[in-house]
Amino acid sequence: MRKVIFIQLTVVMILLLIAEVTSAQTFAWRKITSLPTLSSTYDSYDDVFFINSNTGWVNHHSGKFYKTTNSGVSWNLVFNDTSFYFAKRISFANELIGWSGLTNGLAKTTNSGNTWVKINIPNMSGISFPGISVINQNTVYVCSNSNGAPKFAKTTDGGATWSVSDLSTYVLGISDCYFFNESTGFASGYNSGNYLVNSKGVVLYTSNGGTTWANRYTTNATGVNASEIYFNHNNSVGGVVLEGSVSPSVFLKTIDQGTTFSELVFSNTSYLSQALCFKDANVGWIGGSRLTTAPIFYTNNGGTSFDTTRWGKNITSFIFVNDTIGFASGYCIYKYSNAFDVGIHNEGETVTNYSLSQNYPNPFNPTTMIKFSLLKTGLVTLTIYDVTGRQIQTLINEVRPSGNYTIDFTGSSLSSGVYFYKIQSGDFVSAKRMLLIK
Repeated sequence: MRKVIFIQLTVVMILLLIAEVTSAQTFAWRKITSLPTLSSTYDSYDDVFFINSNTGWVNHHSGKFYKTTNSGVSWNLVFNDTSFYFAKRISFANELIGWSGLTNGLAKTTNSGNTWVKINIPNMSGISFPGISVINQNTVYVCSNSNGAPKFAKTTDGGATWSVSDLSTYVLGISDCYFFNESTGFASGYNSGNYLVNSKGVVLYTSNGGTTWANRYTTNATGVNASEIYFNHNNSVGGVVLEGSVSPSVFLKTIDQGTTFSELVFSNTSYLSQALCFKDANVGWIGGSRLTTAPIFYTNNGGTSFDTTRWGKNITSFIFVNDTIGFASGYCIYKYSNAFDVGIHNEGETVTNYSLSQNYPNPFNPTTMIKFSLLKTGLVTLTIYDVTGRQIQTLINEVRPSGNYTIDFTGSSLSSGVYFYKIQSGDFVSAKRMLLIK
């Protein structure tokens, strides 16, 4: 009888433990720490693109291109050439063939980003920050202002030849394009005045691969440009960033694949947005401003109202590969996933003292999370050491405001064994032991 009761109690305890772990799992954004920290807080990675939940790329205007094959746990610098000033956008047809914008043109790779070739489009010289939409390895659409005129280009042979058209009939300037397939797509830009002075944002629509276009939406807001176009992973919901310093701040949203657009307010004050995304019809984010105090805007009711959050800054782009995994580029690269109480800064909690928590999980293989709290704003360093006291990696060495933090540490390149992590901020110093088992 006692044995039966013991077994029953054990089962109950296991179920409670599972329930506790499950309830602690929440979808949240977290900072990816395996990419180099940018030297300036006003800097940002330019774009992020994932072909599936594991394989993705990040570019930086200094001529650097990074690749991951493990969903952002680790990144490899696959290309570094300062003559390539990368810019939005990145778009890949498959794991080998991809395209990236440049501040002064267009580039293509055929070996997963390890080498890049600059592409010249006839009758479309002088382009910068082009919009790119890749349908497959052969069909690619590109748009940009070329010597003062809005141009649209299409290739069906992987960039060997191009057809180019002038969109001056429809818009004064062009910024981005997005295609569902070889026929149906959108382009965005501005019309009706001087750029960001008295201009209005415009969304164009084509059903014949760009041969002809129709005006799908013109903004009510004045002084804006319809810049980046975003659709989620299954094209069920989309939006358009309205670039410009206007008050209130607005954006465009569609829930019928661009048949109609709604112009919605996300802030009653001016905010310089650069990127937006909706992972579904209800949940979405808008980010961009390079001010260090600027928030990210968040909605869970489809844009009827917005709250603010601060899990990242200088956001330049979003991409979701499915309902549960997404990435954003900015001052860092950020990942949205189901994790244990993750986030860069947990707002709404009062910090009463400094603390360093035990890493979780522990033992770990190969990634673990370290939580700490800062009572005051100040310089904080978080460093990893091996059992001999040799410094392995510095995870943080920068000024951070008061708050609760979680940071990932990946030991994929380390051997099994005991390691230590040490934090110091002002007079606060603490260290703990962790165990890596492979």
